[in-house]
Amino acid sequence: MPRDCQSNKRGRWRRWVGVGGLAVVGWLGCDGLVGRGATTAAKELHAFTDAKGNITKAQVLSIVGDSVNLKRADGNAWTEPMAYFGAADQAYILESQIQQRLAQGRPVFAISAIPTSAGEVTANIEGGVSVRWKAAYKINLKNETVMKLAGLRVRCVVFKTPLVPDIAGSYNLAIELHAQTLPVEEIGESATRSVTTEQLDMRAFQARGAYFPTAPNAHAETDQLTAIWLRVYDGSDFMIQEWCSSPEIFKQGKWEDEWARGGGEGTARRRGR
Repeated sequence: MPRDCQSNKRGRWRRWVGVGGLAVVGWLGCDGLVGRGATTAAKELHAFTDAKGNITKAQVLSIVGDSVNLKRADGNAWTEPMAYFGAADQAYILESQIQQRLAQGRPVFAISAIPTSAGEVTANIEGGVSVRWKAAYKINLKNETVMKLAGLRVRCVVFKTPLVPDIAGSYNLAIELHAQTLPVEEIGESATRSVTTEQLDMRAFQARGAYFPTAPNAHAETDQLTAIWLRVYDGSDFMIQEWCSSPEIFKQGKWEDEWARGGGEGTARRRGR
């Protein structure tokens, strides 16, 4: 597992993440490549079994689109469409090529995440103005390979900072963690596929000037999407790539894989400032 991304108990995100993390959304804060130097699968002979039970030992050379190029044990070239192979052999072919690419230090995807919002409603309430809306991240996965990729899913944790005061003073700052698993449709060679996280309820509050006569616009509170941390998995549950919009979160945080796998929510707190 790359760097310090080890498992941790649900909800125990110990370190504080500043709300300024919003400013770095979309910046390639971290891009974890899994399996560097860890495999020689692409150079090995594999026993492929066809629909009739016949076994052919061959080495996977490359995948171009939906065609698999191999070399038999006798040295002869062999090319078949991916659909020719059974599910287990297809998984082996894809994983061997993905791991070979990662071992070379080349990412499978170019990843970005853009915050989106919708459904804004403004209302005058006692003491100020309230605004409510829905927010989510649009995750873009660009296939950097010449392979067609299918059966993928993204496990992600969205970080939300609720109603952060702009005024000075001691307070509790809570970071909400919203975990989700998103299926990804087939991505063709050099193509881009986008998936959107679940929408979160957001709100903001602006106090009227009468409450702060010396600084009429000082007391503003708003929810923010702080960052997103995601991992891309293939159909055999192999982690292809990891990405986080905030270098600070990736460096200081700990991924809870089982929690992120199943979804759910947690909270991390930092007292005072």
